[in-house]
Amino acid sequence: MAGRAVAASFRGRPVEAESLLRQALEMSAHPAARAAAYEVLDNLALLKSHSGAWDEARELYAQARRSALEQGRSLDATRASLNLTLVDLFRGRVRLAQGRLRRLAREGVRIPQSSKPYALQIMAAYHRARGSHGQAARVAERAAQLARRNNNPEVAAWSLREQALASIEAERWDRARSVLQGALDTRESIPRLAHTMLLLQHARCLLRASRLAEARAEREQIAALRAGQTWAYVDGQAKQLDAELAFAEGRWKEGLDLTREALEKYRALGAAHDRATCALECARLARGAPPEARIPWRRWLEEAAAAFKRLGSIRQRAVALSLLVESAPRVEHVAASDARGLLAAVGGLLDSLLDLKELTNRAMRLAVEQLGAERGVLLLADPDTGQLQPFADHGGVDPDLRREALGYSRTVVRKVTESGGSLLVGDAASDARVASASVQNLGLRSILCVPLFLGGTVIGTVYLENREREHAFTESDRGLLEGFAHLMAVAIENSRGQDAVRRANERLVGENLSLRQEVQARFRQSSVVGASQEMARVLSQIEMVAQNNSTVLLTGENGTGKDLIARVIHHTGPRRHRAFVPVNCGAMPETLLESELFGIEDNVATGVRARPGKFEQAEGGTLFLDEIGEMPLHHQVALLNVIQNRELIRVGGSKPIPVDVRLIAATNQDLRRLVELGRFRQDLFFRLHIIPIEIPPLRQRKADIPALAHYFVEQISRRLGRTAPQLSPDFIATLMRSDWPGNVRELQNYMERLLAMNPAPVLRPEPPPPDLESQGRGLRLSRTRKLGDAVAEVERQLIREALANANGNRSKAARTLGVSEQAIRYKMRKYGLEASRQYQRIR
Repeated sequence: MAGRAVAASFRGRPVEAESLLRQALEMSAHPAARAAAYEVLDNLALLKSHSGAWDEARELYAQARRSALEQGRSLDATRASLNLTLVDLFRGRVRLAQGRLRRLAREGVRIPQSSKPYALQIMAAYHRARGSHGQAARVAERAAQLARRNNNPEVAAWSLREQALASIEAERWDRARSVLQGALDTRESIPRLAHTMLLLQHARCLLRASRLAEARAEREQIAALRAGQTWAYVDGQAKQLDAELAFAEGRWKEGLDLTREALEKYRALGAAHDRATCALECARLARGAPPEARIPWRRWLEEAAAAFKRLGSIRQRAVALSLLVESAPRVEHVAASDARGLLAAVGGLLDSLLDLKELTNRAMRLAVEQLGAERGVLLLADPDTGQLQPFADHGGVDPDLRREALGYSRTVVRKVTESGGSLLVGDAASDARVASASVQNLGLRSILCVPLFLGGTVIGTVYLENREREHAFTESDRGLLEGFAHLMAVAIENSRGQDAVRRANERLVGENLSLRQEVQARFRQSSVVGASQEMARVLSQIEMVAQNNSTVLLTGENGTGKDLIARVIHHTGPRRHRAFVPVNCGAMPETLLESELFGIEDNVATGVRARPGKFEQAEGGTLFLDEIGEMPLHHQVALLNVIQNRELIRVGGSKPIPVDVRLIAATNQDLRRLVELGRFRQDLFFRLHIIPIEIPPLRQRKADIPALAHYFVEQISRRLGRTAPQLSPDFIATLMRSDWPGNVRELQNYMERLLAMNPAPVLRPEPPPPDLESQGRGLRLSRTRKLGDAVAEVERQLIREALANANGNRSKAARTLGVSEQAIRYKMRKYGLEASRQYQRIR
């Protein structure tokens, strides 16, 4: 049935094809036919994307990905992820596409050789959407080469189209035409849709080369290829081509109507990047239209600039803004009042340009042409010397005169700087205020100079001159240039603010890197203290799981160090450069848990502002869910959905947000028992129980107690600013006798209490640990006894106690003490100890 659907789609019968695919999808729900679900979903999504239903296509690709994952078909799941990325790029969701590409890279997904050209094609589309046209063209060219090598002409054609689009957006039309012509030479081996898309871009290139007859001929070929097809995206591209042809041929009214139709089609599709590109190109072609045509090409440029800003395409935005600025002097018959409004409008764009040098050069050109000056100079104070230096200028003086003069009147600039007021000179030759050699040498007649103020201080001047006419500048021009100078000062202040922000960001990045390195050093594997057999097993597991992204479940009693183990896994793994976000599921109120985990949207309740949840904060890093056994059942359902789909929906929201986090969960409860009692979901347990690590209690690894005691003494003493005291033998012996029901945390707290209350250079067990204090059996050793005798007595008592607790079982006692059974037998013989079993072994 799926084959019949593909055939129907090929013959231009999309309704029939969709109906057949829907039937096939219902049939694939049967267990015996589940393997076909991915292919059916993939074809249905492709059909929807061709018809312009990109939201439906995205959902179908997501279902296809889940189906592939459930069947263990990782390669198909990867291809579905690539399809999702392409749809996101078409919709202008560049950040979503970027997140998915980064996730694939971090997960180390292996892309088969047959799919590499397609993956590279999508990478090229991503780079083009971000405005990196050179990189996009290179990646697309490589994709086309690999596709030809793999004998895949369809992907080769789409990759070449991507390469041509990158060249077009970089205004390299000849290069784009050459690439497209090479692709069209093999059109007999590529599908009709790809052929149509190649022709559309090739016709646009011919139009830019003024080969209008050839462009119209290709337009007829495109119409024939589109006959009977429902390609919504192609419809938008064709309308754009028709509009560009109309403008190139001077059919202004028709071009205006076609542009509006093209923009509306792109808007309906959600193709933000294509809509902005269409507005930019049609505005570029329509700038030569007569005023009576009333074509809103300036508004198109403004919309394009705003759209490119949202998409992150900096270069395309700069092109749109540059066209706006450059177009201002071309407006004919501008009255003084209109000119003031014109400069104000352009001034509003000045702080949008990224490069201050480019901004000031364009602005001075605008001022010179608008006010009829021969030359203009923008002078700014040097930050070190305070002297005014030329920063930007337009126009110029004769080269011979330049050798004999300074290029502008320093006398005028100095007077304006010192007085803080503007200076208008109608006849420089007879004006005593500006009499100087430079004025004579340059032959200046009219001069207008105004100051630039920043924070009440003159930071520069705007200087205009004219050698042809006296009284070339009027009082209205003076007011206009003063307003212009104010706008320039604002733009310069913004630029300096951006520089300060950039420097602050660089400093913060450096500090952040330093802090991360410090944290990574603090939580490296060597920070886990323990040499017993039990901890050796745990450390071996940590070393293995840290290098992958699998979910980890840490179990163990309170105080055993599950939080520390989770941090070590994160900071020694591939995600160490991203966030580690801990969440205590038991300490958080049930009513807030969902919004804290998944985030919340604006106005869900009165006064509530939108904020991301812990999952979004941990993007690319690790989310540590402590006390997972305390999570309520209805929240467990939401958590399970996020783990399965790798997408979440904020409280009060409807749009899925992709997330990429590694989960580490911890609990001091028996989750299997909770599942039996109905307090924990079995499916969530299986999702979490991928790599279980059990942390043994301290009483089962007493061999680690001396090392832990020394470690805590060093750490706490450093924090208290005192010299670390020595640990007496009876102190170590007392620590070994305690069972430490609170585990490592209780030992740490006990050590801190003793250090805070005992300034002596030797630490003694006064008072003893709480469990020994309550029993009144703290160990006492004579201070005059030799060290060897004291150690022997401690060993004897510890072995006797371990045997008693193990009911005479030597193997169990040896495990408790962290030594081998042979060592226990030797010590028992040495100290004359006997073990009596409570129950005799039956052989």
